[in-house]
Amino acid sequence: MNTKRSHKTIKFILPILALAFAVGIAFAFTGTQTPVKTKLLDATLHFNYTAPGGDYSPAAVRTRANWTVTTAPNCETNFDNDACSFSITVPDADKNSYLSGSNPSLKASIQTSGTSTDAYVTNIVDSTLSTPLDLTSTISNKLQP
Repeated sequence: MNTKRSHKTIKFILPILALAFAVGIAFAFTGTQTPVKTKLLDATLHFNYTAPGGDYSPAAVRTRANWTVTTAPNCETNFDNDACSFSITVPDADKNSYLSGSNPSLKASIQTSGTSTDAYVTNIVDSTLSTPLDLTSTISNKLQP
């Protein structure tokens, strides 16, 4: 048996095996890391309806100037008779784009239902997007007195 040749082979192969083993261990424990997704903060905007001259027609309810931003909705009942208040949830960074002064901006499209004299809010959507996005958080309509 030629021991000199096997010693040379072992001296040559052993470092290569050790290097391959070290690289394999390094890859095994590093793996792919998933990036951390940060959730954008949301803001809730509340609006109350002021009926001009007691007008609850669909056109008046859809008119953004008749809705005023407030700290909280002032309606305690939820009946589908007359518009009263609604809240929308939007990304905090975009909050101002949903306001035009103290009224909803053109981005907030107010959807209504009801009769020609008693309309109420059914939904609020961002109609500026190619696919309208539902912004509705809460809707409170009041019972017609």
